[in-house]
Amino acid sequence: RLLSTCGSFSGYSAGMSCGKTKVEEFMESLITVSYLLDKDPVGFTFLDQERSVLSLSTSLRFVNMQPLQNGVKIETSGGTLSLTQVNRQFQFRWEGEAVANKIKLEGAWFGLGELVNQAWDLSKVSLPLSEVLTSDSGATGYSNLMTPAFISQHGALVVVRSPFQLGINQQPHTDSPPAEYVFGEEIPFNQRPVLDHRGRGDGYLTLVGDDLVFDLFIMPDALEAHRTLVREVGHPQKPPPLELFGAPVWTTWAQYKDEIDQATVLDFAHQIVDSGFPHHVLEIDDRWQTQYGDFAFDPQRFPDAKGMVDRLHELGFKVTTWVIPFLHPDSKAGRKAAEKRYVVQKPDGTPYLVRWWQGQAYLIDVTNPHAMAWFGMQLHHLQEQTGVDGFKFDGGEATFLPGDALLHQPGDSRNQYSCLLYTS
Repeated sequence: RLLSTCGSFSGYSAGMSCGKTKVEEFMESLITVSYLLDKDPVGFTFLDQERSVLSLSTSLRFVNMQPLQNGVKIETSGGTLSLTQVNRQFQFRWEGEAVANKIKLEGAWFGLGELVNQAWDLSKVSLPLSEVLTSDSGATGYSNLMTPAFISQHGALVVVRSPFQLGINQQPHTDSPPAEYVFGEEIPFNQRPVLDHRGRGDGYLTLVGDDLVFDLFIMPDALEAHRTLVREVGHPQKPPPLELFGAPVWTTWAQYKDEIDQATVLDFAHQIVDSGFPHHVLEIDDRWQTQYGDFAFDPQRFPDAKGMVDRLHELGFKVTTWVIPFLHPDSKAGRKAAEKRYVVQKPDGTPYLVRWWQGQAYLIDVTNPHAMAWFGMQLHHLQEQTGVDGFKFDGGEATFLPGDALLHQPGDSRNQYSCLLYTS
């Protein structure tokens, strides 16, 4: 085993911030964060003083090692690792295909984001190895708010910087890979993901990826690890408008699903007001359009959309409509977008018909600035014509984007789709 330490007075003094007192600088300089390197197979144990914080293992054999500034470069039988250290942060930069790193699930672990069946201690979850993608009630348990970061109760923080597959406490191997998406109840909600009640899992958090990149922070405790994560990923600079939280947001979907028309929406609004319920926003959900993806109210269902919106305003509602990135091939918007190549393409260059919960449709290419400008202009026209106040955006999860789809500007991860759809 080889020991690497960082914590000498000279090593820390060069990185001190100007705002710290001499006492704070001196106390921080006494901190010793170190790691032990195992060579066969390659693995690491990370220490804070004498306290073991995290154990990481691979199945790779040690070949060679050379020094780097603030770190080492380790050649292995399956890839090359550049490991550098700045105070409490260790940067892992792998070069190699399908590199796997296994982190021992010692104590409780938290993070990752929203799961269908939320488990606050991830060490109790059993998640098969699968790509980490935003999803709408995903088969493996992923939901639409995902953060590739993990915090242990001992103070370790792992932040993955590259596309990766994740396994948590995996059960004995099965031949069939997990599905990315389910349309219905094929897999019960309480099994997305499965909880390991019988202790059959392997006890590891497994990260697998080509040219895998992640950072490890060794902090004094879980609270400091969480504070570090907030600094790394950022946080909203201001809260949403207070009025959005002052009264409920009412949606037609909750009561009527896709069986709506103008009379139903107005009756719904009057029921809310007449019952004395607080209200602020009324969201008109599925089937307000003639075809999915169009930007106009169905005149058969909504003969006077502007008059309806005006009446809802009189009742004290702000009005929003449900907007999706799916364009039915028979819709006006779908035909126009396909003609302009504003939708994602198949490998042969033709428009991709993707599967979603209402059948098949084209998918707007959010990486194409012309497509998004056109998309935004249609929404703006809808507002001008009807007076709606805003929109509820839905259905932008990465699992709806096929892995072989061609985009105007390809990215490193399909999760890019979710980010661009809601920020463009």
